[in-house]
Amino acid sequence: MFLKRWIVLPLVMLMLTLNLMATPAALAEMGSAPTSADPALTNEISSEPEQLEEAHGVMATYHGELIDLSQGWQDAQICVEFAAEDVRCFADTAELAEAEPEVAQVGTRSAYACPLGWACLWEHANYRGRRLQWRNKGRKELSEWKFRDQASSAYNNRRLYGFVLEDSRRGLPNPKMYIGVNHPISDFTKQRYLYGGNWNDKVDAVTLG
Repeated sequence: MFLKRWIVLPLVMLMLTLNLMATPAALAEMGSAPTSADPALTNEISSEPEQLEEAHGVMATYHGELIDLSQGWQDAQICVEFAAEDVRCFADTAELAEAEPEVAQVGTRSAYACPLGWACLWEHANYRGRRLQWRNKGRKELSEWKFRDQASSAYNNRRLYGFVLEDSRRGLPNPKMYIGVNHPISDFTKQRYLYGGNWNDKVDAVTLG
C-alpha cells in the first residue's frame, strides 16, 4: 500500500507541473510565445494602417472658399471649368464678367450667354437657372457637379467638335443626344428620348469632343 502511494503521488505532481508549463501564459513568461499584449506585435500591426480616400465631387472656388460641387453650389449660379483643376463659380453673370470678361456675356438671358469656344448646360429651359461651362475635352460626370438629371437646355458655341449628352441606363444601351457645333437647344422637353418621353432632366454625363 505505502509503495503504491509512493509511486502514484510523484506521478500526479509531475503531470500537474507539465500542464502548467504548457499554458500560453507560462510559455509567454518563458519567452516561448508572444501574447496579444506584446507591444512589438502591436506596433508591427499598426505601423501600416490602410488609407482610404473619401470620395468627393468636383472641387471649385467660390468667393475665396473651396467647395465640393457634388454637395451643393451654395448660392452660386455659374460654374466654369477653366482647366482640369481650375473650376470657379460665380453668383451671377455680372460677377463672372468682372472677374473673367472674356468668358461672359453681360445682360443676356439667351443662348449667347455661353461665350464663343464654350459648351454650356442650363438647369432650366430657355437658358435659365444654374449654368455649367466647359471648353476642355473629355467626359464630365454630372453627379460630381450636382447637375445629374437636372439639365433642360444647352448650347455648343464651338466652331469644332461636338457636344454629347448621355443618360446612363442599367441593362440597356445608354441614349445619347448629339449637339453639333454652334448649335443651341432651348428646351429639352422638345427632344425625343429613345425609350419614350423627352430629354428633360435626364442627362447624367456630357462629353466634349
